[in-house]
Amino acid sequence: MIRTEANCFTMGSEEFVVEEPEHRVCLNSYLLGIHEVTQQKFESVMGYNPSRFKGSDLPVENAS
Repeated sequence: MIRTEANCFTMGSEEFVVEEPEHRVCLNSYLLGIHEVTQQKFESVMGYNPSRFKGSDLPVENAS
């Protein structure tokens, strides 16, 4: 895991309607895994597997 420090940034765009409005977003610091999470590990923690391409040793995808 790596630590990502708290920071603020501008999100959105006035150029594209679907990205409006431009606004400021601030995040607290958080830990980020440096390796992909397998579907088996994700399911053991979360209780479900959202992946379309199933396989216990494959990385989880379609997670939000």
